[in-house]
Amino acid sequence: MATTNWTCWHTLLAERAQRPIPDVSPPTLPPEARAALAHTLAVFQLGETGEGRVAHEARAWQHPALGDTYADTLRLFVAEEGRHARILGRAVRALGGAPLRKDAGHALFARARRAGGVPFEILVLLAAEVVALAAYDAIATATDGSPLAATLREICADEEDHLELHAAFFRAVATTPAERAALAAAWWAIAPAALAAVSFGHARTWSRLGASPWSIQRVGLRRAADAARRAGFGPALAAPLRASASMT
Repeated sequence: MATTNWTCWHTLLAERAQRPIPDVSPPTLPPEARAALAHTLAVFQLGETGEGRVAHEARAWQHPALGDTYADTLRLFVAEEGRHARILGRAVRALGGAPLRKDAGHALFARARRAGGVPFEILVLLAAEVVALAAYDAIATATDGSPLAATLREICADEEDHLELHAAFFRAVATTPAERAALAAAWWAIAPAALAAVSFGHARTWSRLGASPWSIQRVGLRRAADAARRAGFGPALAAPLRASASMT
């Protein structure tokens, strides 16, 4: 069985818990771009609004590779995502927008996450990290030189850690070829669909920022393949998806 030092993860997230909310001032953008970006960030704010239930469920699951320290670490992860939500809320307002109370895509994502047990919930959270990294990096590039870009890059650094935390979870709990194969199949159903929802569902935003939905999708698929490799269930199904993306 894989062994993970969850205490190190707990310490890392605990040390970051008291960081202040940074400046999110955007650059000067045309009104259409500001409105589109405000909407996209408002959707992501909903996604960053965490639920503590996953930590409670992980504690109740009582997998021998996890334990109470892992559940406490997940609680800190949820709190850090909540900080991201507060940052994005300020960014939305700075762009002249307003936070959303609900979004159909977010509601579907939340229902999908609750459809299975703890491993499936973490798999969906892993997909969310991949999507967020692709999107925030594109926005930071388009707004380079602004406080908003610097803050989004800080969030990306956090999300990279979150991705590795979730990857460590799968390395710890998926110990048989059958388990890893099942995860791979589920991953390559979930991750490309989640990426497409952001890449093409927010095509207006990417166009206003000078980016391409296809470029977001390509970057996301590369990140998805890397996440699968780091999580231990490999990129075996990724090659056809990457090839398809590269042809567009």
